[in-house]
Amino acid sequence: MRCKNCGAPLDLNTRFCPNCGSQNEQAIKHINDMEKYGRQFNQTRHQVVSNSKWFVKYITPLTTLAISAIILALAWTLNGMDIGYDISRNHIKSYNKSHSEEIAANMKNLIDNNQYQAAYQAHNYLEWNIVPYGDRSWDAFYSVQWRYNDLRKSITAAFDPAMSDTYNAEESISKAAADIEEIERQIQRLGSSYSNPSEESLECINSIEKEMHLFLKAYCNFTDEDIAALPDMDKTSIITLLAKRMD
Repeated sequence: MRCKNCGAPLDLNTRFCPNCGSQNEQAIKHINDMEKYGRQFNQTRHQVVSNSKWFVKYITPLTTLAISAIILALAWTLNGMDIGYDISRNHIKSYNKSHSEEIAANMKNLIDNNQYQAAYQAHNYLEWNIVPYGDRSWDAFYSVQWRYNDLRKSITAAFDPAMSDTYNAEESISKAAADIEEIERQIQRLGSSYSNPSEESLECINSIEKEMHLFLKAYCNFTDEDIAALPDMDKTSIITLLAKRMD
């Protein structure tokens, strides 16, 4: 990132240019964005800690998941045996079957409180569903949220030296571009999707898209014009734009 006034190199967290003293607008946007995420995190943490009944409901599935993960890890150690995986899946399926109404209520609570990441994780790791099994009206939501998670990981890796062994700058930009392209492509085809997304899931997907746009503005210096052009861009064009804006 460079100062718009004098061209001196700037850090993402530097409010004012050390060379000319000009205000770093992108840093301010970034800091405000991080403060917003911090407030949301604290609100979520307060809700989880204060609501003991909600916490107790989650103890059993999380304990089940932890035990299953240990068994699965042991199975991998023993030359990739499938026993641990099968036991893990059976534990999860058994719990989900006997607690279907409770699970549906918990997932509905997460969605109503805009905790899309938590809902996705519960679906991905515990096989919880917002709607009954076989109903595919939320498939697009899970897919878009997964892509957005991957996008955030790829972009933040570019600013985190601790992740340099996982992603280099070129790999980060390439992965991020693929995620952006796929999210926009999925959103464009929602109207004709064979999964027939529900109205509520579409609202959640639109919220994720808006959050993605704010993230790209805060971390990648995207402009409103850049955001508006994304649906018509291919991966190569997005890579070029990311490289230019993050320089």
